[in-house]
Parts: sequence; structure tokens; C-alpha cells
Amino acid sequence: MHKQYRLKIIMKLITTFGVVFCIIMIISVLCTRYYTMRGIELSQLHMKYTEIANEFNKGSDLLTEDVRMFAETGDITYMYSYRDAAKTSEHRNKAMQEVKEISASDSAKSKIGDSMQYSMELMETEYYAMKLTALGYGIPKDKWADYIRRIELTPEDKALSAEEKKAAARQLLFGGRYMRLKGYIASGTNQFLNTMIEDSENEFVKITKLIKLFTGLLWFSILSVAALLLFMDLFHFKYVVNPIVRAAKKMRDGAKIRLPHFLKEMDRLEKSYNELYSENARLVKQLRFMAETDALTRLGNRTAYHDFGEQLQSEGGEALLFVFDVNNLRMINNTQGHAAGDEALCAAADCILSTFGDEAKQNCFRLGGDEFVALVGGEPEENAAKYIEKFMEVQKKQGVGISVGYDYTENISEADLDDMFKQADKMMYLEKERQKTNEK
Repeated sequence: MHKQYRLKIIMKLITTFGVVFCIIMIISVLCTRYYTMRGIELSQLHMKYTEIANEFNKGSDLLTEDVRMFAETGDITYMYSYRDAAKTSEHRNKAMQEVKEISASDSAKSKIGDSMQYSMELMETEYYAMKLTALGYGIPKDKWADYIRRIELTPEDKALSAEEKKAAARQLLFGGRYMRLKGYIASGTNQFLNTMIEDSENEFVKITKLIKLFTGLLWFSILSVAALLLFMDLFHFKYVVNPIVRAAKKMRDGAKIRLPHFLKEMDRLEKSYNELYSENARLVKQLRFMAETDALTRLGNRTAYHDFGEQLQSEGGEALLFVFDVNNLRMINNTQGHAAGDEALCAAADCILSTFGDEAKQNCFRLGGDEFVALVGGEPEENAAKYIEKFMEVQKKQGVGISVGYDYTENISEADLDDMFKQADKMMYLEKERQKTNEK
């Protein structure tokens, strides 16, 4: 026995797989979009890192330029320019704030933080040098910037002359320590930039791999859904639609149906219908038998006679039509009872059937009362006498009297059965009268 599957479960599985692949598709689209946007963000961060580094270096360079020009010229406009740059532009603080806001690694933040520390230390040196310069050029205190006022000189520097203070200021701003601090700031900034770029490139590689992964999943889910839809369509068409269409044609033609047995529902439908079909065929056959069979003699009745006659006419060829009548049936019924009459009719039917009957064709009929007919196809006229002779012998054995007449046609397709019946009936009555005359 073949293994059976429920169509309902198969369709549920197909639907479940379809839903799963659709979910994978949606997730893949969302993840691909997310990581694509993240890749765009990384590209923007590359530019942001460079901007931050430039802001940091720009802040340091602007302040250095102003403080050096002040030390060289003693022009207080450079002092105020330095103050304004430190207060309004705040390039370093702005850069540091942006570092805190971006998703930089601890290593990168540490490097830019070191640069910021060096920058603050550099600014303290610049404040100190600007105070030496202000004292060296004899600039009144009321014109000093606030950040100069708070600077305290060392006793040694206080004791220096004006020119020595100018020289000391220039030494601080152009000396090795100052340049080292500038170098530390630039180095830290560059290391920050390189670290951030390296981190972003590593993340970009990961993102690229993830995008490839989810893009692959997206295509896989799209192809899977397409394949699943194609499979479902082919499966549905081959094992559901086509079998049902063929079954409908069979049902219309009044035949048994055949459906896929591996589908439990289809198998049950086939069995149920075929069982109903067989039972209906049996009942129809039974009803047809009852409708076309004489209840007493079990021979065909008048309806069966006409159907068989039409069948012979469609086949064509020679044919003999015999008509029979039971002798003295009314007297038997009146003297011996109807049961005896029925026995006489049954005996007559047996005699007719045993002589003229063709079991395959069922060619003997009771038309009503004591009237019987036999249609024999494919027989020449000379065989009629042989049939009648044999029939007389059978009658003697059965102990019944039956009159018989016949008619012959060379081609029954062209003959009129009613006319043949009338001719045979005349011959039968002539025979009946002859027998009565002989009895007298």
C-alpha cells in the first residue's frame, strides 16, 4: 500500500514555508537597508573625522599665529585677536565635543584627548608668553586680556628686564618645548584620524560581508518563494485540478473515476464515489431487470422485446421471429386455478427458452398473458422447421401445449417488427386451429 499524505497538511506545509521565506525576505530587505545606510554613515564619518582633525589643527594654528605676532610686534590687536579666537571660535573645544558625540572607539578618543591635553598645556604656555610680552612692551594693565591677568610669573621672570622678558616670550613660543607640544598635538590628531579610519574600514568590511549575506538571503528567499509558488501551482494543477476535471468528465459519462491515491482526501473521494457508482449501477441494473423482466417467468417483457428488436435492427442480417401461445390456459385457470395456470406459463417459458433461447442475448420474451415471442438473429429460414421440430419434442417432455408461428426476413434492418409479429401471429393461430381440428 502506498503511503498517503493529507492534502490539507501538504498545503499547510507549503503555506508555512512560503510565510517563512517571506519573513526571511522582509528581514533581509530591512537588514540590507540598515547596513547600507550604515555604510553611508561610515563614508560620512570619514569626512567628519578629517573635519574634526582639521578643526583641532586649525584652532591650534590660529592661536599660535596670533600669539607669535603679538610677541614679535607687541601689537595688542593680536592679543585681542587671540582672545576672540579662543572665546568665539573655540575650535579645540568644538572638535572635542564632536568627538564625544560620534561613535568613536576608546582608543581614538584617548588619542584626541591627549591632543586636547597638550593643546591646553600649549595655551598655558602661550598665556605665560603673552604676559611676558605685555610687560616687556609696557602695555598698561587695563588693556590686558583677562586670561593674562591671572597668570603669575616666576620670581626669576619678574626680575628680568623688558628686553629680557620679550626674549623670554619669544623663546617660549619658538623654542623646542613649544614645537614638541605642537608636534604632540598634530601627532595625536593624526593618530586619532588614522585610528578612526581604520576602525571604520574594519566595520565597513564587516558591513559589506553582512550586506552580501543578507542580499544572498534575500535572493534565496525570493527564488525559494518563486520555486514554492511554481511547485504549488504545478502540484495543484497536476494532482488536484486535472484529476478533478478528468473525474468530472468520467462522472458526466457515467463511469468510475480515478484520483491520486497518495493524497488521502483524493483517495477517499475516489473510493466514496466509486462505491456509490457501483451501488447505483447495481440498483439501476436491478431496476432495469425488474422493468424489463416478467416477474412470473423471468423472461424479458414487452419493453425488453422492443429494445432487443432495435438492437437486432441496428446489427442487420437474417432473422426469425417466433410467436407462441399457451393452449387452453383459460380452461386451466378456470378448472385448476390460477396457480396451475401460472405453472403452465412457467413450463411454457422453460420450453421456449430451452429451444430458442440465447443466454448471452436473452432473446425470449413474455409480452403478456399467454403470449410469448422469440427473436433469433443470423438464422436462415430453413432452420425455422428445425427449431419448431425440437420445440415440439420439448413440449411433450414438459407436458404442455404451445402453439407457435414464425416469420422470416433477409435483412431485419429493413423489416418492420410489427408486421413480422402479425405474420407470425397469423401463422400461430392457423397452427392452433389445425391442432383443434385434429383433436376433434
